[in-house]
Amino acid sequence: MSKSSSSSLLRDTPDGGASSAPHPYLFLLLSWLTGLLVYLILPLYIPYLTIQYLLTPRPFPRWTLRRFLRQRTNKLWVHISQWWLPVEESFEEAWWVEAMKRPGFMLSPKGARGRGVEKAKVGEKVFLHIHGGGYIRGHPLWQDLVFDIVNRTNLRLFSVNYRKCVVPANAFPAPLLDALAAYLYLTNTLLFPASSIVLLAESAGGHLSFLLTRYLSESALPIPRTMILSSPWVDFTFFFPSYTTHKPFDSLHVGRLSRPSALGKPEDWAYLVKEEVRVYMQVGTRERFEDEIRKVGRDMKDAGVDVILREDVDGIHTGAVNDPGAREQLIKDICEILGVD
Repeated sequence: MSKSSSSSLLRDTPDGGASSAPHPYLFLLLSWLTGLLVYLILPLYIPYLTIQYLLTPRPFPRWTLRRFLRQRTNKLWVHISQWWLPVEESFEEAWWVEAMKRPGFMLSPKGARGRGVEKAKVGEKVFLHIHGGGYIRGHPLWQDLVFDIVNRTNLRLFSVNYRKCVVPANAFPAPLLDALAAYLYLTNTLLFPASSIVLLAESAGGHLSFLLTRYLSESALPIPRTMILSSPWVDFTFFFPSYTTHKPFDSLHVGRLSRPSALGKPEDWAYLVKEEVRVYMQVGTRERFEDEIRKVGRDMKDAGVDVILREDVDGIHTGAVNDPGAREQLIKDICEILGVD
Protein backbone atom coordinates (compact mmCIF):
# COMPACT_ATOMS: atom_id res chain seq x y z
CA MET A 1 0.00 0.00 0.00
CA SER A 2 1.46 3.33 -0.99
CA LYS A 3 2.03 6.06 1.50
CA SER A 4 -0.30 8.32 -0.46
CA SER A 5 -3.20 6.29 0.86
CA SER A 6 -2.40 7.27 4.42
CA SER A 7 -4.87 6.74 7.24
CA SER A 8 -4.96 7.55 10.92
CA LEU A 9 -5.09 3.80 11.53
CA LEU A 10 -1.73 3.17 9.83
CA ARG A 11 1.77 3.76 11.11
CA ASP A 12 5.18 3.64 9.43
CA THR A 13 6.40 0.55 11.25
CA PRO A 14 4.69 -2.21 13.24
CA ASP A 15 4.62 -1.95 17.01
CA GLY A 16 7.67 -3.90 18.11
CA GLY A 17 6.28 -4.35 21.57
CA ALA A 18 3.13 -6.08 20.39
CA SER A 19 2.56 -9.68 21.38
CA SER A 20 2.94 -12.34 18.72
CA ALA A 21 0.44 -15.03 17.93
CA PRO A 22 1.18 -18.55 19.16
CA HIS A 23 3.03 -20.88 16.82
CA PRO A 24 0.50 -22.82 14.67
CA TYR A 25 1.23 -26.10 16.49
CA LEU A 26 1.01 -24.38 19.86
CA PHE A 27 -2.25 -22.78 18.69
CA LEU A 28 -3.69 -26.21 17.89
CA LEU A 29 -2.53 -27.59 21.23
CA LEU A 30 -4.02 -24.68 23.16
CA SER A 31 -7.29 -24.97 21.23
CA TRP A 32 -7.47 -28.67 22.08
CA LEU A 33 -6.66 -28.01 25.74
CA THR A 34 -9.32 -25.29 25.88
CA GLY A 35 -11.94 -27.70 24.56
CA LEU A 36 -10.77 -30.40 26.99
CA LEU A 37 -10.95 -28.00 29.93
CA VAL A 38 -14.47 -26.92 28.97
CA TYR A 39 -15.64 -30.53 28.71
CA LEU A 40 -14.13 -31.31 32.11
CA ILE A 41 -15.99 -28.38 33.64
CA LEU A 42 -19.34 -29.10 31.99
CA PRO A 43 -20.45 -32.05 34.22
CA LEU A 44 -20.43 -29.68 37.19
CA TYR A 45 -21.26 -26.47 35.36
CA ILE A 46 -24.44 -27.64 33.61
CA PRO A 47 -26.18 -28.82 36.83
CA TYR A 48 -25.18 -25.56 38.49
CA LEU A 49 -26.63 -23.55 35.57
CA THR A 50 -29.81 -25.65 35.59
CA ILE A 51 -30.37 -24.99 39.30
CA GLN A 52 -29.64 -21.31 38.75
CA TYR A 53 -32.17 -21.19 35.90
CA LEU A 54 -34.88 -22.92 37.95
CA LEU A 55 -34.40 -20.98 41.18
CA THR A 56 -33.82 -17.48 39.86
CA PRO A 57 -35.87 -15.29 37.51
CA ARG A 58 -35.17 -15.83 33.83
CA PRO A 59 -32.92 -13.16 32.33
CA PHE A 60 -35.55 -12.73 29.58
CA PRO A 61 -38.89 -14.50 28.94
CA ARG A 62 -37.66 -15.90 25.60
CA TRP A 63 -34.65 -17.62 27.15
CA THR A 64 -35.55 -21.29 27.51
CA LEU A 65 -33.35 -23.58 29.57
CA ARG A 66 -31.67 -24.83 26.38
CA ARG A 67 -30.93 -21.30 25.21
CA PHE A 68 -29.65 -20.30 28.65
CA LEU A 69 -27.31 -23.30 28.80
CA ARG A 70 -26.09 -22.71 25.25
CA GLN A 71 -25.31 -19.06 25.94
CA ARG A 72 -23.54 -19.69 29.24
CA THR A 73 -21.42 -22.61 28.01
CA ASN A 74 -20.42 -20.67 24.90
CA LYS A 75 -19.44 -17.74 27.12
CA LEU A 76 -17.33 -20.10 29.22
CA TRP A 77 -15.45 -21.35 26.14
CA VAL A 78 -14.89 -17.81 24.84
CA HIS A 79 -13.56 -16.51 28.14
CA ILE A 80 -11.19 -19.44 28.64
CA SER A 81 -9.82 -19.15 25.10
CA GLN A 82 -9.21 -15.41 25.53
CA TRP A 83 -6.51 -16.05 28.11
CA TRP A 84 -4.06 -17.33 25.51
CA LEU A 85 -5.14 -15.36 22.45
CA PRO A 86 -3.02 -12.29 21.59
CA VAL A 87 -3.90 -9.20 23.60
CA GLU A 88 -5.32 -6.05 22.00
CA GLU A 89 -1.94 -4.47 21.26
CA SER A 90 -1.19 -7.33 18.86
CA PHE A 91 -3.39 -5.80 16.16
CA GLU A 92 -0.56 -4.88 13.79
CA GLU A 93 -0.65 -2.17 11.13
CA ALA A 94 1.92 -1.26 8.49
CA TRP A 95 2.34 0.66 5.28
CA TRP A 96 3.36 -2.43 3.38
CA VAL A 97 2.58 -6.13 3.55
CA GLU A 98 3.78 -8.72 1.10
CA ALA A 99 1.48 -10.63 -1.22
CA MET A 100 0.81 -14.11 0.07
CA LYS A 101 -1.20 -17.07 -1.16
CA ARG A 102 -4.19 -17.80 1.06
CA PRO A 103 -6.48 -20.85 1.10
CA GLY A 104 -9.98 -20.40 -0.22
CA PHE A 105 -12.94 -22.74 0.27
CA MET A 106 -15.74 -23.24 -2.23
CA LEU A 107 -18.98 -24.85 -1.06
CA SER A 108 -21.27 -26.07 -3.83
CA PRO A 109 -24.57 -27.71 -2.82
CA LYS A 110 -26.19 -30.34 -5.02
CA GLY A 111 -28.78 -27.90 -6.33
CA ALA A 112 -26.31 -25.22 -7.40
CA ARG A 113 -26.10 -24.27 -11.07
CA GLY A 114 -22.31 -24.44 -11.00
CA ARG A 115 -20.13 -27.07 -9.36
CA GLY A 116 -16.87 -26.51 -7.51
CA VAL A 117 -14.76 -23.87 -9.22
CA GLU A 118 -16.53 -23.97 -12.56
CA LYS A 119 -17.05 -20.69 -14.36
CA ALA A 120 -20.19 -18.78 -13.47
CA LYS A 121 -23.39 -19.93 -15.15
CA VAL A 122 -25.79 -17.45 -16.72
CA GLY A 123 -27.82 -15.78 -13.98
CA GLU A 124 -26.03 -17.63 -11.16
CA LYS A 125 -25.42 -15.87 -7.86
CA VAL A 126 -22.62 -16.67 -5.44
CA PHE A 127 -21.84 -15.85 -1.83
CA LEU A 128 -18.53 -14.25 -0.92
CA HIS A 129 -18.23 -15.14 2.76
CA ILE A 130 -15.97 -13.23 5.16
CA HIS A 131 -15.76 -14.88 8.56
CA GLY A 132 -15.50 -13.17 11.93
CA GLY A 133 -13.02 -13.53 14.76
CA GLY A 134 -11.98 -10.03 15.77
CA TYR A 135 -9.13 -9.99 13.22
CA ILE A 136 -7.14 -12.27 15.54
CA ARG A 137 -8.69 -15.69 14.93
CA GLY A 138 -11.30 -17.54 12.90
CA HIS A 139 -11.64 -19.81 9.89
CA PRO A 140 -14.10 -19.94 6.95
CA LEU A 141 -15.48 -23.30 8.07
CA TRP A 142 -15.31 -23.00 11.84
CA GLN A 143 -19.10 -22.63 12.07
CA ASP A 144 -21.77 -24.74 10.35
CA LEU A 145 -23.98 -21.74 9.55
CA VAL A 146 -22.55 -21.42 6.04
CA PHE A 147 -23.46 -25.02 5.24
CA ASP A 148 -27.08 -24.43 6.21
CA ILE A 149 -27.20 -21.27 4.09
CA VAL A 150 -25.85 -22.89 0.92
CA ASN A 151 -28.08 -25.93 1.31
CA ARG A 152 -31.20 -23.78 1.69
CA THR A 153 -30.35 -21.34 -1.10
CA ASN A 154 -28.66 -23.78 -3.52
CA LEU A 155 -25.99 -21.17 -4.17
CA ARG A 156 -22.24 -21.65 -4.19
CA LEU A 157 -20.21 -19.97 -1.46
CA PHE A 158 -16.57 -18.93 -1.58
CA SER A 159 -14.69 -18.01 1.58
CA VAL A 160 -11.05 -17.03 2.08
CA ASN A 161 -8.99 -17.63 5.21
CA TYR A 162 -7.65 -14.08 5.35
CA ARG A 163 -4.60 -13.19 7.41
CA LYS A 164 -5.11 -12.23 11.05
CA CYS A 165 -3.48 -9.06 12.39
CA VAL A 166 -1.35 -10.60 15.11
CA VAL A 167 2.19 -10.44 13.68
CA PRO A 168 4.02 -7.91 11.45
CA ALA A 169 3.92 -10.21 8.42
CA ASN A 170 0.10 -10.21 8.60
CA ALA A 171 -0.27 -6.53 9.41
CA PHE A 172 -3.31 -4.55 8.33
CA PRO A 173 -4.24 -4.05 5.46
CA ALA A 174 -3.42 -7.73 4.83
CA PRO A 175 -7.00 -8.88 5.62
CA LEU A 176 -8.41 -6.31 3.21
CA LEU A 177 -6.03 -7.37 0.46
CA ASP A 178 -6.92 -11.02 1.00
CA ALA A 179 -10.64 -10.22 0.83
CA LEU A 180 -9.97 -8.23 -2.33
CA ALA A 181 -8.11 -11.19 -3.83
CA ALA A 182 -11.10 -13.43 -3.09
CA TYR A 183 -13.43 -10.94 -4.77
CA LEU A 184 -11.19 -10.67 -7.84
CA TYR A 185 -10.98 -14.46 -8.03
CA LEU A 186 -14.76 -14.58 -8.35
CA THR A 187 -14.97 -11.75 -10.89
CA ASN A 188 -11.81 -12.27 -12.97
CA THR A 189 -11.31 -16.04 -12.79
CA LEU A 190 -14.79 -17.47 -12.34
CA LEU A 191 -16.34 -14.55 -14.25
CA PHE A 192 -19.14 -13.71 -11.82
CA PRO A 193 -20.54 -10.20 -12.42
CA ALA A 194 -20.26 -8.01 -9.33
CA SER A 195 -24.05 -7.75 -9.27
CA SER A 196 -24.23 -11.54 -8.82
CA ILE A 197 -21.99 -11.58 -5.75
CA VAL A 198 -23.64 -11.52 -2.33
CA LEU A 199 -21.39 -10.47 0.55
CA LEU A 200 -22.10 -12.66 3.58
CA ALA A 201 -20.30 -11.93 6.83
CA GLU A 202 -20.46 -11.98 10.61
CA SER A 203 -18.88 -9.78 13.29
CA ALA A 204 -15.40 -8.57 12.20
CA GLY A 205 -16.16 -10.00 8.77
CA GLY A 206 -18.95 -7.41 8.52
CA HIS A 207 -16.42 -4.66 9.19
CA LEU A 208 -14.11 -6.10 6.54
CA SER A 209 -17.05 -6.24 4.11
CA PHE A 210 -17.57 -2.49 4.51
CA LEU A 211 -13.85 -1.91 4.00
CA LEU A 212 -13.91 -4.04 0.85
CA THR A 213 -16.90 -2.29 -0.72
CA ARG A 214 -15.45 1.14 0.10
CA TYR A 215 -12.09 0.14 -1.40
CA LEU A 216 -13.76 -1.16 -4.56
CA SER A 217 -15.83 2.00 -4.90
CA GLU A 218 -12.84 4.31 -4.48
CA SER A 219 -10.91 2.19 -6.99
CA ALA A 220 -13.71 2.62 -9.57
CA LEU A 221 -14.42 -1.11 -9.52
CA PRO A 222 -17.95 -2.56 -9.48
CA ILE A 223 -19.12 -3.69 -6.06
CA PRO A 224 -21.55 -6.40 -4.90
CA ARG A 225 -25.14 -5.22 -4.78
CA THR A 226 -26.20 -7.19 -1.69
CA MET A 227 -24.67 -7.39 1.79
CA ILE A 228 -25.93 -9.87 4.41
CA LEU A 229 -24.34 -9.16 7.78
CA SER A 230 -24.77 -10.87 11.15
CA SER A 231 -23.83 -8.60 14.08
CA PRO A 232 -21.28 -6.55 12.10
CA TRP A 233 -18.51 -4.97 14.16
CA VAL A 234 -18.56 -1.36 13.00
CA ASP A 235 -17.12 0.70 15.86
CA PHE A 236 -13.86 -0.02 17.68
CA THR A 237 -14.14 2.55 20.49
CA PHE A 238 -16.48 0.57 22.77
CA PHE A 239 -18.16 3.87 23.56
CA PHE A 240 -21.83 2.86 23.34
CA PRO A 241 -23.85 1.93 26.46
CA SER A 242 -24.69 -1.58 25.26
CA TYR A 243 -21.07 -2.62 25.78
CA THR A 244 -21.73 -2.29 29.52
CA THR A 245 -25.45 -2.99 29.85
CA HIS A 246 -25.32 -6.24 27.86
CA LYS A 247 -22.05 -7.55 29.27
CA PRO A 248 -23.76 -9.97 31.73
CA PHE A 249 -25.65 -11.68 28.91
CA ASP A 250 -23.46 -11.62 25.82
CA SER A 251 -20.70 -14.16 25.26
CA LEU A 252 -18.63 -11.60 23.37
CA HIS A 253 -15.30 -10.77 25.03
CA VAL A 254 -14.17 -7.33 23.85
CA GLY A 255 -11.34 -6.66 26.28
CA ARG A 256 -8.64 -7.71 23.82
CA LEU A 257 -10.02 -6.17 20.66
CA SER A 258 -10.04 -2.43 21.34
CA ARG A 259 -8.81 -0.11 18.57
CA PRO A 260 -9.04 3.69 18.17
CA SER A 261 -11.47 3.71 15.25
CA ALA A 262 -14.92 5.27 15.36
CA LEU A 263 -18.05 5.26 13.23
CA GLY A 264 -18.34 7.56 10.27
CA LYS A 265 -21.07 10.02 9.34
CA PRO A 266 -24.26 9.39 7.32
CA GLU A 267 -22.67 10.90 4.21
CA ASP A 268 -19.91 8.28 4.36
CA TRP A 269 -22.46 5.72 3.14
CA ALA A 270 -23.27 7.68 -0.02
CA TYR A 271 -21.25 5.23 -2.13
CA LEU A 272 -23.73 2.48 -1.23
CA VAL A 273 -26.57 4.66 -2.46
CA LYS A 274 -24.74 5.41 -5.69
CA GLU A 275 -24.11 1.71 -6.35
CA GLU A 276 -27.68 0.75 -5.29
CA VAL A 277 -26.42 -1.71 -2.68
CA ARG A 278 -28.92 -3.45 -0.41
CA VAL A 279 -27.74 -3.97 3.16
CA TYR A 280 -29.23 -6.43 5.63
CA MET A 281 -28.03 -6.51 9.24
CA GLN A 282 -29.18 -8.89 11.97
CA VAL A 283 -28.65 -7.54 15.50
CA GLY A 284 -29.23 -9.21 18.86
CA THR A 285 -31.09 -6.98 21.29
CA ARG A 286 -28.87 -8.28 24.12
CA GLU A 287 -25.52 -8.17 22.32
CA ARG A 288 -22.78 -5.72 23.18
CA PHE A 289 -22.64 -4.38 19.61
CA GLU A 290 -26.35 -3.52 19.59
CA ASP A 291 -26.06 0.28 19.91
CA GLU A 292 -23.37 0.68 17.25
CA ILE A 293 -25.25 -1.49 14.74
CA ARG A 294 -28.43 0.51 15.29
CA LYS A 295 -26.45 3.74 14.86
CA VAL A 296 -25.05 2.52 11.54
CA GLY A 297 -28.53 1.46 10.44
CA ARG A 298 -29.92 4.92 11.20
CA ASP A 299 -27.04 6.64 9.42
CA MET A 300 -27.50 4.44 6.36
CA LYS A 301 -31.22 5.15 6.28
CA ASP A 302 -30.57 8.89 6.59
CA ALA A 303 -28.13 8.63 3.69
CA GLY A 304 -30.73 6.87 1.53
CA VAL A 305 -29.29 3.35 1.66
CA ASP A 306 -31.69 0.44 1.12
CA VAL A 307 -31.09 -1.07 4.56
CA ILE A 308 -32.93 -3.67 6.63
CA LEU A 309 -32.25 -4.02 10.35
CA ARG A 310 -33.58 -7.33 11.65
CA GLU A 311 -33.87 -7.72 15.42
CA ASP A 312 -33.02 -11.01 17.07
CA VAL A 313 -35.11 -10.37 20.18
CA ASP A 314 -33.15 -11.14 23.36
CA GLY A 315 -30.41 -12.52 21.12
CA ILE A 316 -26.68 -12.19 21.65
CA HIS A 317 -23.74 -11.54 19.33
CA THR A 318 -23.94 -13.47 16.03
CA GLY A 319 -26.99 -15.29 17.32
CA ALA A 320 -27.47 -17.08 14.00
CA VAL A 321 -24.25 -19.00 14.63
CA ASN A 322 -25.51 -20.77 17.75
CA ASP A 323 -29.24 -20.13 18.19
CA PRO A 324 -31.62 -22.15 15.95
CA GLY A 325 -34.32 -19.46 16.02
CA ALA A 326 -31.99 -16.65 14.96
CA ARG A 327 -30.46 -18.91 12.30
CA GLU A 328 -33.83 -19.80 10.82
CA GLN A 329 -34.85 -16.14 10.70
CA LEU A 330 -31.60 -15.17 8.99
CA ILE A 331 -31.88 -17.89 6.37
CA LYS A 332 -35.55 -17.07 5.67
CA ASP A 333 -34.60 -13.42 5.19
CA ILE A 334 -31.74 -14.34 2.87
CA CYS A 335 -34.05 -16.48 0.75
CA GLU A 336 -36.59 -13.67 0.54
CA ILE A 337 -33.99 -11.03 -0.35
CA LEU A 338 -32.46 -13.22 -3.06
CA GLY A 339 -35.81 -14.49 -4.33
CA VAL A 340 -34.98 -18.10 -3.54
CA ASP A 341 -37.84 -20.54 -2.99
